Amino acid sequence: MKYLLTVLLSIALIFGCSKEKVDTKDPHVMGGKTEITVEKPNVPVKVEGRTMSFSNVKMTVPENWVQEQTNSEMRVVQFFLKQDDMIGIAGFYFGNQPEMVDANIDRWKNEFTKIDNSERLSLANGKSIMVSIKGTYKKKPFPMATEFKEVQNYMMLACIITTKDGPFYFKMVGEANILSDEVIKFKEFLNSYHAN
Repeated sequence: MKYLLTVLLSIALIFGCSKEKVDTKDPHVMGGKTEITVEKPNVPVKVEGRTMSFSNVKMTVPENWVQEQTNSEMRVVQFFLKQDDMIGIAGFYFGNQPEMVDANIDRWKNEFTKIDNSERLSLANGKSIMVSIKGTYKKKPFPMATEFKEVQNYMMLACIITTKDGPFYFKMVGEANILSDEVIKFKEFLNSYHAN
């Protein structure tokens, strides 16, 4: 069954999603689209020990990711960093819509008022795309807020993982001095990709 949702991916890829309506006139909504049809996420994510399984993929969760209950219907799995529980790692699935990938990366960049450094890497033989961005971040009191505070020296680590059911997205945002130490673990997570 399909549901018509207006999706601003900042609902999904910033922590603390709410059920507020999206301003469909926002030019950053899916690269200019005002609404898209998204299949209700029906591909479960299972975490057993350090093994995470979704669609036809298995990956190894870093030791310092602690699973917690998801706090949004848009999330399929949620973790926080053991050393800083204010930094969350959220996973999302919007159905088999590979055309969302590039628009989503552009939107991630638009979450910064100033980018000091950004990098896009292809990992796991092209099955994972990792994006890292450092700069001045638009920190909002909640994802759908229009007001924001500019915070310098922030970093985003995000990725898109290819599966037979479409892309899955994972993202974390926090102070650059903390997330810089997570880059190697994030790459190891992505390179642990194993498809059935």
